[in-house]
Amino acid sequence: APSASTAPSGPRRVVAAALLRAAPRPRDTRPAAPSTRKPLSSSPSPPLGRASFVALASSSPVDDSRVRRAPLPDAPHGCASTIEVVQFNTLAEALSNPAMNPTAGFTSLPPEDMAWPRRGEALVAHVAATNADVICLQEVDHFADTFLPALTQLGYGACYREDEWSPCRKMSNDALRDGVCIFYKHDRLELCGFNVPFTPRECKDVRAKDAGKSLVARFRVRPSPSRKVSETTSAQATGSSDGSVPTSTPSVNAMEELLVVTAHLDSKKDETGVARRLEQAKMLIAEAVRFRDFACSNPTATPIVFCGDLNAQPDEPAVKWLKAEERAPRFFSAYERSDGAEPGLTTWKIRSGAFKPGEAKMCIDYVFATEGCEVTRVGSLVGEAEIGPKALPCVGHPSDHLLLSATIKLGAPTA
Repeated sequence: APSASTAPSGPRRVVAAALLRAAPRPRDTRPAAPSTRKPLSSSPSPPLGRASFVALASSSPVDDSRVRRAPLPDAPHGCASTIEVVQFNTLAEALSNPAMNPTAGFTSLPPEDMAWPRRGEALVAHVAATNADVICLQEVDHFADTFLPALTQLGYGACYREDEWSPCRKMSNDALRDGVCIFYKHDRLELCGFNVPFTPRECKDVRAKDAGKSLVARFRVRPSPSRKVSETTSAQATGSSDGSVPTSTPSVNAMEELLVVTAHLDSKKDETGVARRLEQAKMLIAEAVRFRDFACSNPTATPIVFCGDLNAQPDEPAVKWLKAEERAPRFFSAYERSDGAEPGLTTWKIRSGAFKPGEAKMCIDYVFATEGCEVTRVGSLVGEAEIGPKALPCVGHPSDHLLLSATIKLGAPTA
């Protein structure tokens, strides 16, 4: 496979060039009721070091094992940024391409549309069209040769955690491994450090050290570029005859910090899986809070955005625990807060092969944020009629999961 620095060629270059011309989506706003919960004060403890199988793509590489608190000026009152986030399980090639894995059982698209690079190009276009500030992906087994080069051209940096026990190894004759990653826009966010919970560890099934496939990243919000205004326009806007007005608008506060968490939890759909996902969720949030309390300059004022494929439906203990009123930090679901309920489905697949055969249609993907943030918009999701009887992937939706997106106004945790 090409290295991470290899630029796309041939059809990929055309796709990348087209994506560069993609216009941002308009953002509408709807008010959300804030909570009045009190913040949690936790004792700081050091983050774990970065493992060798974690890749960092950034203009300024960061060694998070050397992260230390650096005092920063307090943010001006009422100065809060709004970011757009995406959650998307991309469906690993090794788990879906019939040419590579005959037991995968996906027949909703022709074999040539399931194969790489065609489906990879469709996935990149699907993600890039959102123009989101933060993109959280799971089941990524083509990070270095597909997602990274294409999204780097669009102004994104990334951190990536590869799963050392990935099932893709067996399905691809050890050619591929999947993982989770966080892409972020360089002009909106500065990566200050990241943590990979409980890695490395001796074996996969160490229950006391299992936060699923997860990644925690700390960002500082960059100031918005000043918007230049012509003297003529300024004079007209203010009624001044001599045009003696400011020529730029104020920037967003540069001292805001943000923690982004992404995860892919255990997929077993039985009682064992339900219990394990609850354990993984608890351990992941505990590790994220430890990292926040150690690395952030003002931990209790730092919001957390958590996007992931939890493999847990809304009524499962793991999801209920995240939203529980008695715990802190308390999370809310962006879709539930905006629409009054979780989506009817975020994944729908019908598989005929030996690997997990049958139909699965459920809501297991989420965009969470800590109370104190506000959700101003969520992306609309297609239903069964638009997808068609063969389920996902389908034309226009190149994964067996739907892409979720939300616009979130950051705010200090209140619970």
